[in-house]
Amino acid sequence: MSWTVAMDQGQLNDVRSLLANIPKGYNRAVMRAANYAADRTKTAVSKKLKALITADPYYIDKSLRKVRAVIADPEARLVVNPSGDSIPLFRFDVSFMFPTVSGGVTANIFKDGVQPLHLRHAFVAKMRSGHVGVFERSGPKVKMGGGSNYAGQYKQPIKEAFGPHPARVFERTPGVEKELLDIAADRFASELMRQAELLYKQEFGADPPEDWAN
Repeated sequence: MSWTVAMDQGQLNDVRSLLANIPKGYNRAVMRAANYAADRTKTAVSKKLKALITADPYYIDKSLRKVRAVIADPEARLVVNPSGDSIPLFRFDVSFMFPTVSGGVTANIFKDGVQPLHLRHAFVAKMRSGHVGVFERSGPKVKMGGGSNYAGQYKQPIKEAFGPHPARVFERTPGVEKELLDIAADRFASELMRQAELLYKQEFGADPPEDWAN
């Protein structure tokens, strides 16, 4: 899932004209404004996710990153979980017996009262690496390798359970994506004006003409 900050062409043309005599002035202004907007949008996305799902805030922030703009390519994108890895289910509001013998695992994923997810045959376990997660056995049985406690036996592979991809969270909540894109557009527009005026003043030692922006 990739969001690109919206840019108003009329505003861009005004900035290009104002900074026409400043080397790479236009690209510098757009780059700085795009990065500023991406920073602020990432914060807004994180805040919205924390209001919608029960996941550990640390893992919500970890699932977000942005691609910074550069002068040669003055565009900033906010990428939500680009690797496709969702937040581990254990990092949500889960109920379980430890160690789980029966009853499975119940997870409250959303904060809006949606019925909890119940995984009847899931269990919570701590790996040798120290990682703790919710796991299930699934698929056809395979022969366990030498590093397993069940070496030589045929068992179903164990797979970790994950919560919904952040992008899916927004898809089930109408209007949220537009709300966040509007925030990005507003942040970009206001910061672009500020950066254009700042570059002009640094170059020419005076404020730009009052009517420079139509």
